[in-house]
Formats: sequence, structure tokens, C-alpha cells
Amino acid sequence: MAVCFKYWEDCLDPEDMEAMWMEPAVSNEWIEAGESREKKVHLSRDPDGQAFLTQTEMQAVVGIVVRRHFTSQTDQDMIRAIAELESDRQPLATRYDKKVNDTTLGIMQILPKTAQMLVSEMGYGAYDVEKDPTLLHRPFISVYFGAAYLKWLSKYDGKERSEEFVVRAYRRGPKKATHKSTLDYWQRYLSVKQNLPARKMLENHSLVPDQSTQRAPVLQNTGDGWSYWDSRVSPEDMEDMWNNPNVLKEWAKSGERRGKVRFSHDDEKKPYLSRLELRAVSEIIVSKHFNGKGIRPTALCALAEVQSMRFVNGAGSCVGISGIDYPKAIWLYNDLGNKAYSIKSADDLHNPFVSIYFAAAYLVWLSQYDGRERTPQFVVQAYLGRPENVNLADTGPLWLKFEEALSYYGDDQRRRSVTRENLLNRIKRIRGIETCSLLTEDGLHREEKRFSIREEDEGEGMPEEEQETQEVVEAVATKKKMKKGKKGVSSNKSTVEEDQSEIKSMNHKEKKISKHVRAIQEALARRNEAEERKKKEEEERLRKEEEALRLQEEHDRQVEEARRKKKEKEKEKLERKKEQGKPITQKQKEQARRLESMRNQILSRKFATPSEPVNKSEDITIEIGNSSMKEEHQKEIDGSGNHLRSSICCIMGHVDTGKTKLLDCIRGTTVQEGEAGGITQQIRATYIPAENISERTKNFKANATLGVPGLLVIDTPGHESFINLRSRGSSLYIAILVVDIMHGLEPQGKESLDLLKMRNTHFIVALNKVDRLYGWKTCSDAPILNAMKQQTKNVRDEFERKLQDVVWQFTKEGLNTELYYKK
Repeated sequence: MAVCFKYWEDCLDPEDMEAMWMEPAVSNEWIEAGESREKKVHLSRDPDGQAFLTQTEMQAVVGIVVRRHFTSQTDQDMIRAIAELESDRQPLATRYDKKVNDTTLGIMQILPKTAQMLVSEMGYGAYDVEKDPTLLHRPFISVYFGAAYLKWLSKYDGKERSEEFVVRAYRRGPKKATHKSTLDYWQRYLSVKQNLPARKMLENHSLVPDQSTQRAPVLQNTGDGWSYWDSRVSPEDMEDMWNNPNVLKEWAKSGERRGKVRFSHDDEKKPYLSRLELRAVSEIIVSKHFNGKGIRPTALCALAEVQSMRFVNGAGSCVGISGIDYPKAIWLYNDLGNKAYSIKSADDLHNPFVSIYFAAAYLVWLSQYDGRERTPQFVVQAYLGRPENVNLADTGPLWLKFEEALSYYGDDQRRRSVTRENLLNRIKRIRGIETCSLLTEDGLHREEKRFSIREEDEGEGMPEEEQETQEVVEAVATKKKMKKGKKGVSSNKSTVEEDQSEIKSMNHKEKKISKHVRAIQEALARRNEAEERKKKEEEERLRKEEEALRLQEEHDRQVEEARRKKKEKEKEKLERKKEQGKPITQKQKEQARRLESMRNQILSRKFATPSEPVNKSEDITIEIGNSSMKEEHQKEIDGSGNHLRSSICCIMGHVDTGKTKLLDCIRGTTVQEGEAGGITQQIRATYIPAENISERTKNFKANATLGVPGLLVIDTPGHESFINLRSRGSSLYIAILVVDIMHGLEPQGKESLDLLKMRNTHFIVALNKVDRLYGWKTCSDAPILNAMKQQTKNVRDEFERKLQDVVWQFTKEGLNTELYYKK
């Protein structure tokens, strides 16, 4: 059954509805929209008619749910941002997840089985969704289970998880929390979360800042590579900076002038504040806005050192010089009423005065966190970390950095105050004065003032520690003397020695380090030891890598030297062979072997000398059958007295018609594959004995006899560049003109035909590549007649069409042609 909400009362219980009316922002918004308690409250609708919650309503729902069921530490902005991403705050939104074969429901897009897991295993049983999963469409219930799921993810697998892990796991589950598929979701979440307060300000008119508040100008690019104070800071604050004597001296020394004061820049042109400038800004902020609230300017300076290294735009993920992010600044502005500076966007935090102002406001809030007075160490650690989870292991090193940064600004007052407090307590114990465990800041200040006066009056030339120790010794001695009365000199001397030993033991006890400081020191020692060990391991690794690289280079050099010497020897050897006229390359050796074979064949058969001498520049190949066959054939010739010469046949045609491939098929060779580009580039001669011819043609014509010893076939190139070779080949006894049946008579084929006609050479036409016809069935070593019988009617018809095209082309050349088996 489909769920439909028209009024808020349709999706809320009366108790929840009353809680919504009790929210001032919600009630104001509803009253302005014409709603009233006596009537049902309409849900807002978008242009498509879908119900949605306004930002004010969404914030109220999240706040009520968190206050009822969760601790105040739950990040409400995280819930609101996820609701924005998942459903655009639409309570009736659904999305089918094909991976889990289930549908997510409600504002927080919770799976029903996830809600059931939270109820059964985690104990979140405020709402029972097992019987009716559609309850997840109700805003309070959806937000409740969404917050519970986020809290479960934050402790997933028993570990504290980061905000990024929780958000990415919420989208695709814990296993996909580090997968690249959820990275875009995390980036969109950050953008939405950052802009949530801006939307809240637009919807709640009561939160618009006063017109009297100041707003720093936005950074302007001057085009000269410098950033200027005047482009970021208000004129009033600039006047305060000029009135500071230290800043005035520094700016005058660097040649700055009013209206155009430059920031200091590092090598990467990033603006930063000098320590004098940072201290001046902090002092101005504290004196104007936080006077009497216990905020020290040097503490703000030290925090800026730790957070941003005094860079105006921040360092790393920190925004601004004090590291206060935009959502926190908006919260301090709206909820805590710190409105001395207005803030419209994150760029406003690049104003040093704005960033330091909100940092001071945050420190004031932390000093009274959770309704209790907090120690400076807690405040600093909470500022650098999170107040609800102050962890010494996480923030201890930062606390030490903070103390180190304090020394940059001459702030040793804190250490002196601690020493003096210990000393005061010792004096009071000695004198029997009851002392409290904690001193107020004003009281400590007064004690310090009294000690400073005594230092000036009594021990002007004595070191401070000696003065204080001497005072304690005298106080103890006076007390002992009053108790013991009149005794001898030796007794007084022993008493003084005992007092001195007592003071030393007390000083030794006071020097004992507290537990948390010892833990920090041990952690730092372990970290330094690990870093030192890691540094040594890295140095050893680099040394081994350099040694291996050196050995590899030496080995490569030796190999290269050996290769060079080998090449020189081979070159010298080739030079000697060239001088002696011996064949060098494999091709030359093959050519020499073939010429020698042809010479021996001609001499053995007593061939007449050819009318045209063999040109050494042409590669003529003669391939002869096996030697035994040659000897038997020679005997037959000698015995019968028949001295006929072998017929010479020239095979001609257009390039790529398959001339060499046909000869390879007959010879059983692969000459065509060895040619560059598969194109014949020289004349080759192949001798085929009569016995081989009879063997290859027995399926075509059995018991055929030849009147010649064999056939000498000359293979000519078909490329247009070799016309001279084809011209010489056409003057032989007989010729074979190879034609591609797929293309017919082509240019070099016509040229060969003209040469044959001009020389009156007898020739036959060989139609090649008939197997290229579509659907042709291959029949190995079968005559064409038998092969045609195996083909389908379509193939035979196609063959006839191609054949008629070739016949017509020859007819146009003045020649009548016909298939050999039809003549």
C-alpha cells in the first residue's frame, strides 16, 4: 500500500507535533506561512508536488531526536547533510539498491533490514519497524535510525572511525568506505555540510547579523604577485595596527605606506604574518572584545603557530590563520552571539582579525565547557582536537608544540607562575598556613605580585631560584628555633642542617614529574627512537641501493665493452671477407649457392649457353628435385638419345594476383612470406622435373606423358616499377597470365597481355583466388570441375558472373577466351 503524507499530523505523533511547535524557529516559520495549532499543518511541496522538509524543520527534527535518544556529542550537521544528499529532505523518497535487492526508505534512506539489525542487535528499540517497514517514511523514525546507524559506524569493528569513514560507509557499507566509488559522495557531503548554515541564515530572518557589524573586504588580486593588508582588513583595524609601536617600526623599516601594506610572502608567494604582526592582532582583539575573560594574546599566537604556521590562508585542511573552520565560526556567530565581525563565507576567515576573533571566542567557550571551569591544558587540547574527546595520546604532542610556540613570544610567565605556586604552597606548609588545592587566577596574580615586589627589594643581585630557596630555609629555621627555645650552638647548627635536608627532600619531591607529563615524555621518546631507527634503516637502504646501482653500472659497462669488442672483431672479419670477394650476407650466400647449383645443372644436362648472360645483379633461383630423381632422369635421357631442353615458362600478372603463392603451392615452399611486404621484387627461376609435374596433375589427367625433361618456370614481379623484368620475361617460349577473378584484368595484367601479344608468345590464363568467392567450400588438390560440384548454387552463379566479366575484358582486348574443360 502506497504511503502518502499531506499534513505533518499524518507522519508525527501528537507528542512529536507538540515538540515541533515548541521549537521557536519552527513555530515562527509555520505562523508566517499561515499555519495554526487549531488546524493541521501542511507539509511543504516542491514544483513536482513532492513533500519535503524545510531547513528549519529538518534542523528541529534532528535536534529533538538527538536530545531524546542520543548524547549531545552527536554531529547534527552530519545527519542534516546526509539527509540532503540521500533524499533532498523528502520523507517519501525511495531508492532501489540492486546490489542488495532491497529498497531504501525515508529522509535518511535506511534499508528495512538495517533498521531491524539496529533494533535486534544494538538495542535501538524506540520504534518497532519490523512489522511495518513503511514507518521509516516518518521523519522522526528515519532520523532516529539514521543517527543510530551513524553511531554504529563510528565504532565499527571496535575502533574509533573518522568522519570520512562514517560518511562513505553510510553510502555503500563499511567495505566500500575506502573504495574510490564513494570518494565523490564524500566530496559532495563536505560541500553540502559547509553550506548548511548559509541556507539556515537565508531561511531564518531573525539570524541576519546587525547592520552595525563590520565585514572585511574580500581578497583582491592586485596583479603584482603581492597580497595586501588593506584588501582584507577593515580601515578601523588597519588604524589600530598603525597605532601599535612595534608594528609601526617594522612596517616603516620595510618601506610600507598607508593604504598599501604588503603581507610577508614565502618562496611560493603564500602570505603570512610576522610574529610582531600576529601578536599585535591578538592584542587588539583581546583588548577590544575579550578584556577580562582570561584570554592571553600569546596563547592565540601560539595556537596560530601550531595550526597554520602563521599563514594567512591556513595550512593543509585548516582555514585561516587560527584554524577555525566555517561551520564553527557560523555557530559561534549565530548561537553564541559573537557578532563583532560578520561572516558570509569561508573567504572571510582569511582576514586575520576575523580568524583570531573567532578563535578567542572559541577559547572562551571551551574554558567553561560543559558548565565547569576548565584548565588551560584542557582548553588547548580541546581546541586542537575535540572537547568531547580530549585524548592525551592524540593531543599530547600538540600540547608540547603549543608550549614551545609560547616561548617564541617571550611567554615564560606561565612556567614562572607554576614554580611560584609550588613555592608558595611549600612556604605555607612550613609556616602551618592552611592552603587550598586550587588558587583563583586573581589570587595567584596577587601572590605573584607580592613575590615580584620581594624580589625587587631583597634579592636584586641574587638569582631567583637561590632567593626562593634561601627564603624557605630561613622560614624553616625560624620555626624550629621558636619550638626548641634556648639550646646550644651545636644544636642550632644540627637543626639548620636538618632543615636544609628537609628542604632538599621537598624540592626533590616537587621535581617529580606528574603522570600525564611523564606519559607524554615517554611517548615522545618512543616516537623519537622510532624515527631515529627509521632514519637509520632508510640510510642503510639508500646505501645498499647506491652500492647495487654502482655494481649494476659496472656490470653494464663491462657488458657494453665486451659487446663493442665483439662488434669490432666481426667488422674486421667482414672487411677481410669483402676484400677476398667472399659472400658476406645470408642472401649473398644463398645466391651463390643457387648460382652454383644452376651452373652444375646446366653443365650436367649439357644445356646450351643462354643467348643473354646471367646478370649477377638479378637473383635467379632454380629449385631442382632430389638428386636421385635427377640422376635417373639423366640416365633416361642419355639412354634414349633424346636431348630435348626443358621448356621455359614465364608467369606474369598484376601485383598481388597470387603468382608466387601458386608456385609455393606447387613447390611446397614459403618464398612469398619472406618477401618485403609480400611483393616479389626480383626474377626467380624454378625447375620442376617431369616426374613432379605428373605427380601434381594425376588427379586432373592420369597417365599424362611429357616430351620434355621438365619445366623451368620464371617468376616475374607484378609491381608497375618492374616493367623491364616483365618485358624480358615475355620473350620466352610459353607464359601463364595470372588473373584475380575477384578484380578481373588490372593495369599490369593488361601491360603483360600487350607484351605477350607483341612477342607472339603462347600463353594461358590462370583464374586465381576463386576461393575468395563468398561461401566457397575448400577442396584440397581437387580439379576445378570436382570442386565446382561441391559448391552451392549461389557460389556457382557468382563464379559464372565473375567469369563472364573476365571473358568480356579479354574480348575488349581482342582475344577470345574459354574455360579449358569447355573447349
